[in-house]
Amino acid sequence: WDPVEKQPIEVSDAERIVLISDLGAVVKESLDGSRDVFVQSLRTGEPVAGAEVSILGKNGLPLFTQQTSADGRVSFPTLKDFKREKTPTAYLVQRDGDLSFVPYERNDRKLQMSRFETGG
Repeated sequence: WDPVEKQPIEVSDAERIVLISDLGAVVKESLDGSRDVFVQSLRTGEPVAGAEVSILGKNGLPLFTQQTSADGRVSFPTLKDFKREKTPTAYLVQRDGDLSFVPYERNDRKLQMSRFETGG
């Protein structure tokens, strides 16, 4: 609302959100379905200890929350049995007012190994 013109302000259609954070996160999935999250500072390249890492469900509530160790790592068990409102959707990383997130499972975010040579 524009109080001077006394009319609604036109809003443009936003298609992207830009997140600026010092917290970089990488998620690795093991064969048993467990996952390790590694958190590092993008400014220094060092691991971030004491960051809070949560896995959020579809309902927006955390399924698990853990603190990263001195090497910036946290491990989560397999979540294959979580269904409906508890279906995992994102990893949320927070520390000292800084925030970062990684989608839980998106095919366009996975490393495609099928085109790499495996012989040798």
